[in-house]
Amino acid sequence: MPKKRVLYIVEDLESGGAERVVVNLATRLDRSRFEPAVCCLAKRGALADEIEREGIRLHVLDKKPGIRPALLWRLQRLIARLRPDVIHSHLFTGNAWGRLAGWLAGTPRIVASEHSVDLWKNGVRLFVDRMLAVPTYRLIAKSDAIADFYKTVVRIPPRKVATIRNGIDLSLY
Repeated sequence: MPKKRVLYIVEDLESGGAERVVVNLATRLDRSRFEPAVCCLAKRGALADEIEREGIRLHVLDKKPGIRPALLWRLQRLIARLRPDVIHSHLFTGNAWGRLAGWLAGTPRIVASEHSVDLWKNGVRLFVDRMLAVPTYRLIAKSDAIADFYKTVVRIPPRKVATIRNGIDLSLY
């Protein structure tokens, strides 16, 4: 059976909780069954070396601040070339661009992870999240409070929301 291709999309791999989750997920997938790749929309970041040390393809699109329509075209081309079976995006920027480009590229499964209750989201960002719920197979919330926020405030259909808490590598302590 061919390996399932998984593309993780995040703004960058600077040292942060969500970025650490991306590194842990990508580097700990069973390589006999999955082929991971990571796309940083803006820049590499401090954790990027860990991805490359594991032999995982890292793609950096050099997104500049603000809304850049050319980024959508570049990301969609990357997705079309890699043909992932699953896109797993993280945080608002990764989720917005990743879900839209994945939808346009025809990716069969698009999963978005939300790591916090984003009370800062304004009307436009809430609208973007609502519209991109259409192609989203599953929205993964890292806590029940986050799941409740996305079901009630953002109004993502409850059947699309799942709570999966972050695991902790106890060997580090």
